[in-house]
Amino acid sequence: MNCGQVCVSPKRIFVEDEIANTFIEGLVKKTRDLVIGNGLDEGTDIGPMVSMEQREKLKLQVEDALRKGAMIECGGKIPLSLKYGFYYEPTVLTGVTPEMSVMNEEVFGPVAAVSVLRTSMKPLLWRTGQYMVWERLSGLRTLILHAYVFATGVRDGMDK
Repeated sequence: MNCGQVCVSPKRIFVEDEIANTFIEGLVKKTRDLVIGNGLDEGTDIGPMVSMEQREKLKLQVEDALRKGAMIECGGKIPLSLKYGFYYEPTVLTGVTPEMSVMNEEVFGPVAAVSVLRTSMKPLLWRTGQYMVWERLSGLRTLILHAYVFATGVRDGMDK
């Protein structure tokens, strides 16, 4: 997790239902253990965001998700203990859906949106080429397609 400095940082996490509870519990534990503070301090894991405007946008994205049914597993607030800087608590959201802005806009802050996929859908999604039924996810389908093609190519290369 980061505060927007890494454009390729994972923000949307898709996990199969068979392992979802264990995965989410582990992610929440690791997220709660992150230390928020001055990014120049040795023990800090999460520093401030780049601006008040960016923090406000992130706050609005989280509020949008909550209004539409997502749940906060941890974080989701501006830490009161840090008076100076544009801090936002590392946040894990579950129950996210495609119409939520955290799923269809760039998220430049310490928020991970977790979506649980039914394991029974996996073969159907791969066979039909529907890498993700959520058409509006910016860039994600391409990323999944590249990962699938790469993984398939590696496996095919080993067979020859």
